[in-house]
Parts: sequence; C-alpha cells; structure tokens
Amino acid sequence: MDVVKPEREFHSGAIAFVGLALVATVWIAHNIRALGFRIDQPDIGQDYAMGVLWWFFIAVGIAWSWCEDRKLLLTAWVVKFFVVLVAMLFYEQRYGLDAYWYFKVTVTGEHPHYTGIDWRKEWFLFEDPTRGLDKHRLGQGTDNMIRLVMFFSIFTGKYYHALKVIFAFFGLLGAWAFYRAIVVILGRPVPIAFYWLAFFPSILFWSSILGKDPLIFLLLGVSAYGAARVLVRGELVGGVFLAIGLVLGFNVRPWTAVMAGVCLLPALLFRGGHGLQRSVLVLLMIPAMLYGWEPISDRFHINELSDFSKLFVILTEGQDVQSEWTVYNAEFGGVQRAAGAVEVVQQIQSGNVGGALPIIIFSGLFRPLPFEVRNAFSAMAALENCFLLFLVLVAMKRMEWEYLRHQMVLWSIFYSLVWAAFYGAILLANFGAGARYKLQVLPFMVMVLFLVLHPQGLTSRERATAKELTGQLRRAES
Repeated sequence: MDVVKPEREFHSGAIAFVGLALVATVWIAHNIRALGFRIDQPDIGQDYAMGVLWWFFIAVGIAWSWCEDRKLLLTAWVVKFFVVLVAMLFYEQRYGLDAYWYFKVTVTGEHPHYTGIDWRKEWFLFEDPTRGLDKHRLGQGTDNMIRLVMFFSIFTGKYYHALKVIFAFFGLLGAWAFYRAIVVILGRPVPIAFYWLAFFPSILFWSSILGKDPLIFLLLGVSAYGAARVLVRGELVGGVFLAIGLVLGFNVRPWTAVMAGVCLLPALLFRGGHGLQRSVLVLLMIPAMLYGWEPISDRFHINELSDFSKLFVILTEGQDVQSEWTVYNAEFGGVQRAAGAVEVVQQIQSGNVGGALPIIIFSGLFRPLPFEVRNAFSAMAALENCFLLFLVLVAMKRMEWEYLRHQMVLWSIFYSLVWAAFYGAILLANFGAGARYKLQVLPFMVMVLFLVLHPQGLTSRERATAKELTGQLRRAES
C-alpha cells in the first residue's frame, strides 16, 4: 500500500489538472476575442490554440527528459500554464505591453523604435539595420530581442501565444538555474528551494511574459550557477557558465550584466580558493567590465566620477516626469511618480548623493507600499513588498557574521544593493516600469533569504565548516 499511494496521488493530481485546464480552455475559447483584442491577430482563437499546443510539446519534453529535476520542472510548468495561458490574458486585456510590438514585428516587420526598417529582411544576427554596419552591435537589447523573436517565429509560426510560451519556458529555466546554484552552495538537492524561486509571485509572473525579462532572468541564473561553481567548489569550468551568462546578458540588458560582473569582483578577491584560478578570473573580468561600461557611459554621458550624480537625476526624473512615456506607463500598471522623487532629485542636484541613496535603494527593493497603491496591480505589488520587507528584517535579525563569509551570499547582497541604487531611481520616477525590472534582483534576494531563514538552508555547522576550510586554503596558499 505504501508503494501504491504516491502513484494514486500523482494520478489524482494529474486528473485534477487536466480537468481544470479543460474548463479554463473551454471558457477562454468562448471569450478569447474580448481577452485578446489588443493583439494584432485576425484569428486569435487559432493563435491561442497554438500557445496551448506549444505548452503541451514542452511539457512532454520535460517529462521525457534525462534531467533529475524533471518532476520539479514539470510541476512548475503546470503552474505556468495557468499563469501564461489563463491569468496573463486578463492582464493583457487591460494593459498595453511591449510584447505586442515584438509580436507585430514578426507579421509586419515594423517596430516603432526603427522607423522605415523592415525587420523581416534585416533581422540576421550580423547586420545592423539602424546604422548600416556589417557587424552585430553588442549591448543593443531591443535589436537583439527582435532578432530572437524573429528566429523563434520560424518554428512557432506567427502566433503571439506560442512565442509567449517559449519565453515563459526561458523563465522556468531561469528559476531552475538559480536553484542549481543553491544545490552547489549547499552540496545537496533541496527541492523546496526551487519552489521558493519558481513561485515567488513577481518571479512567477514577470518570467512568463514575451519580453526581455524572462531572458535576462535566465542569463542571470546561468551566471549565478557558474559563480557558485567557481566560488564554492573552486571549479574553473564554472567560469564558462559565468561568462556565457554575463556576455549574453550584456546583449539583453547591458547595465544589468555589468553590475553583476562588477559586484562579483569583491567576492572573487575574498574567496579563499586556489590563487591561480582567482587571479585568472579577475584578470579576465576587469577588461571585460571596462569594455562593457563603454556603451553605458556613452549613453548617459558619464566621463568622470562627478557625472554619476547626473545619471541619478536622469533616472529619477524619468526622462521628464511629465512626458508621454511616464504618463503612459503610469496608466498601464503603475503610479506616475513615487512620493519623495522631487526631494531626491533636489538632494542629488545639491551634491548630497549619499543622503539620497538610502531612499533610492529602499525604493528599488521595497516600493510601492500599501499607502502608495492606486490600482489592483500596484496593490498586489505592495503586498508582496511588505512580505519581502518582513522576510528581510527577520533575516537581518538572524544573520550571523559567518553568513557574510560565504562568497555567494556576499555577491548576492552586494549586487542587490548596487542594482537598487540604480534601478531604484527609475522606480522613483515610475512604479509601473520598476515593477518588472525587479525580476533582475528578486532571485538573488530570495536565494539569500532561503539560505538564511529556511531550516534546510545554510546550517551553523556548514558555516563553521566553510569558515574552517577557507582558513585552511589561505594557510596553504601562504
């Protein structure tokens, strides 16, 4: 009986899912025109059916894969069905999204950022239609996102929901990559950690859209997995995963990849592993980060350290807070401007960047709060932020010095603070734009929170062992 019971429970769960999925699909089939009226697709019913079909193909692939975590992935992929192909439809009905432009470019070849360019003819990887160059421009996220969507549309056809399912799968792989980093850190599989990452509300939602966000989430996860293998195990091969994640991430969101790489340097220098491995990685990363900083400094006209204050003003003002761009984003999912934005700009302009940073960092990590809610979407974000703030406060109370000796914890905290310092300025200008950007930092925060708070996280014995091992390695080097 003990052997048969799990099988029965599994079959019961599968039957329940099939029943719910059928009911949801039938209801949506009758309402798909109203739900998908913003999508420029003549036969929106067929478009939705193709999305369901591609979800099923990927589900079968996961079930038949060799991956030892396929049960975890399949469980999360089932939940993704209801997010991507049910709940997301109501969001798409209400709000305008960049995803529509990415889909439309596969049909018409037009994108509003590139007037007069037909991307159906000029999407190939090593062409640059905006400048007439015969080389691929690094760091141009929108260009590369269009190229990627055009590429996958060859296989999915010109169907919005099918493309969205493909990118939702990237989001699933991103949660898995961060989970594998935790497995490396702890030295053992901890399935509950995967569910923490995969089902955290903002991670689950924003990793399921058609856009850059699931892609950069996946690439940051690959970077985290590579960093864990380098920092925890001292495996130089982890540097391959780290490089792939950062280099490809630079081609999606350049400043995010640069921040992740720069924040990794202190952890590399702090690591008590093999000195040669550490030196090689540092020597490779420094010129790479300098190269990556060039397009960012050009875009924001940063020529010297004093220009950083100008950058914060540009971000916090949101490209002129009264502009159409800001009002548009405020209408579709956010608050037009966060309380305190004017005061922050005034402090920065007066040279008091240090006084403004705490407000900016807090805003980047924990706002909007309940008293800043203006619609249902920001209300859900505010509830999640309160929960996240509570977990962080509890973690700060429980955290011991040994946690900060762990290189992955150190990197995650440092990156989260640096990220919030820059993106918090954007969020002050507009909550709607800032909400989805948090997908770039939430997995690092959730990873640290799990390691500190959960009983299956870093135990006192493991922290003591890590501290002792670090001391032994350092003595051996000397």
